[in-house]
Amino acid sequence: MARAPDKRIEQAKEMYLQGQKLVEIASQLNLPEGTVRRWKCTHKWDNERSDKKNERSRKRKRGAQPKNQNAVGNNGGAPEQNKNAEKFGLNNIEIIHGNAAAVIDSLPVPDKVFIGGSGGELEYIFSSILKKNPYVHIVVTAVTLETLNNTISLMEKNGMNVLDIVQIAVTEVKKRGRYHMMSANNPVFIIEGRGAK
Repeated sequence: MARAPDKRIEQAKEMYLQGQKLVEIASQLNLPEGTVRRWKCTHKWDNERSDKKNERSRKRKRGAQPKNQNAVGNNGGAPEQNKNAEKFGLNNIEIIHGNAAAVIDSLPVPDKVFIGGSGGELEYIFSSILKKNPYVHIVVTAVTLETLNNTISLMEKNGMNVLDIVQIAVTEVKKRGRYHMMSANNPVFIIEGRGAK
């Protein structure tokens, strides 16, 4: 004997057709968001929605932020065959091959800088950036405590405001015989600072 349809499906559908977001519907009906999202796909609610706009249908502009012109790699920059910028529609990035510390003085004045590796030249990179723009917004990633401490020290020494420090970690599940064990990878620190105005 077939099970009676869940009345909450029709209730959720009605709320969706009225323009409510899936997370709101899930919250109001005390359901997991994934359940409501599955119902939406299974029962093809988008075909009936009057405004024909779901949460993910907004067209986003492609490309990097305006004035983002340079990408410098540590150890010689991105490989010649690197097509990531093209692949993701980032048509306003110029890849400059060379060590960041060696080419940084020739770059235009930055308003935002991301440092993903310094090759031991963090102090020089900082001083070069801050000479060009003492109010620059800098984000640094660090995998060692030494880089974390050095970054914080450099920001404070140069009168920058340390805005945020976040540590993220990734853990993989690896099968060991009949068991599944967690295997932690190195954590990454993200340090954000801005020159004092």
